[in-house]
Amino acid sequence: MARIEARSVRVESEYGFARKARNGKVKTFFIDLCEVTHGSYWRDFYATLDDAAQKATFLPRDENDAPIWFQEPTSGEFQPDPSLMNLPVTGIDAVAALAYAKKQGKRLPTEAEWLAAAAGHKSRATDYAWGDDFDPMRCNAKESGVGAAVAVTDLPVGRSHFGLYHVCGNVKEWTATTEEGKDFDDAVPAGEALAIRGGSYKETARNVSLKWRWVLPGTGSRLTDVGFRCAKDVF
Repeated sequence: MARIEARSVRVESEYGFARKARNGKVKTFFIDLCEVTHGSYWRDFYATLDDAAQKATFLPRDENDAPIWFQEPTSGEFQPDPSLMNLPVTGIDAVAALAYAKKQGKRLPTEAEWLAAAAGHKSRATDYAWGDDFDPMRCNAKESGVGAAVAVTDLPVGRSHFGLYHVCGNVKEWTATTEEGKDFDDAVPAGEALAIRGGSYKETARNVSLKWRWVLPGTGSRLTDVGFRCAKDVF
């Protein structure tokens, strides 16, 4: 994880679901360098569940509600294909993402925290994780021509100033901030839409910038290009 020192952050967006800009203050915190992988989500969370209903709820699914993982014929248990292990886990809503995070003693990052860690400069906002000019060789965007998610440690040349991978492109990421700018940590607010940041491999240069913002319902939204990373308080 990267340690991000306390600071003020300008939370704004020019593209996507734009909201009135606001100043957000963040306390010193830690944030994952990488997006959570299918392998980690399976090994460190899903495989530890004993309740069948929970397993059904937290199983990654695509937009048609079909499981993304395969079902092992002998045990009947679901698990990711080996080819997915190092790719960012997708097809889970914010409720599942937060459940995973809490199991690891972590939480989801707020929108302000996410922006603070994603910046390409130590003390100022930038358009992209590496600076202000788009470069398709530094990220996994539509212009990069890959057309799918890549491993969470690919493209180190596109890391943010604080070392975060894929905050521009690859998959969009859940934050712990509602559409109206209210942060949460213990539970996803029922019926609320949450801020999404980062863009994905499906998005153009504008939408993988740090100036892009979108929102999705925190419960039940399962998209194959939305994942997450975790944060943790400093005690």
